[in-house]
Amino acid sequence: MLIYFLRRMNFVLVAFYMEEPQIFQIIYILLTNQLMLMYHGFVRPASTRYENRFEMYNEWMVTMISINSIFYTDWISDLTLQNYLGWVTCLLVVSVVLVNIINIVFFVAKFLKLCFQKYKNRFVKLVMKKYKHLMKKGNKKDNKKKKKNNDKNLNESEMT
Repeated sequence: MLIYFLRRMNFVLVAFYMEEPQIFQIIYILLTNQLMLMYHGFVRPASTRYENRFEMYNEWMVTMISINSIFYTDWISDLTLQNYLGWVTCLLVVSVVLVNIINIVFFVAKFLKLCFQKYKNRFVKLVMKKYKHLMKKGNKKDNKKKKKNNDKNLNESEMT
């Protein structure tokens, strides 16, 4: 948690205290993103493989979006090219948002399924407990019928 806090503080400090030239801000942010990618790749801080891969995907996309910020500096003076590259940045941001929304929906659906199963099992146990005496009576009658049928079958087989 400390690493994530320091990263966020780093973004704030770069935005407010590192004014000139703009390219140094971008390089510093890119360096920070690369360090976070290496941290997630080597340390694997999440508990499951899926969570680690998902974090790597998010970090990679943040890095790609940060790299696109280079296109809005004085290095590229063509405004139409900046406009097209802006659409690329928008597509990257939309893809990150959509993937994260799909992830959230998947985990909410999984959680609701588990809750449904839990309460269904509780309901079934409650019904079984409440109507246990009726089920026992039905079983006794069924057992008597089965016993009579078995006796008849034995008698018939003895006769032949």
